[in-house]
Amino acid sequence: MSDVTSEASCYLIEEEFWDDDVLIEKYFKKICKQEFFPVSQDAESWPSIENTGDFLEYFTTEIGSFVYDLLTKDLTRENA
Repeated sequence: MSDVTSEASCYLIEEEFWDDDVLIEKYFKKICKQEFFPVSQDAESWPSIENTGDFLEYFTTEIGSFVYDLLTKDLTRENA
């Protein structure tokens, strides 16, 4: 897979998560799917990521605690 670092992805999660390790453990599979799918829709071609150690070999993470909504319209969710 190519080194695509031009723009970071941002994921919103529940507010009660303050432990980075717990957060990554809960979501690493969903994040992998979200990040690999645009590169290849063939899941068989994706790297095998079975645990958070594998995940951290492919991804750099930063945990933030603020999101500012500058729009006046309500947020909507796209169907996946």
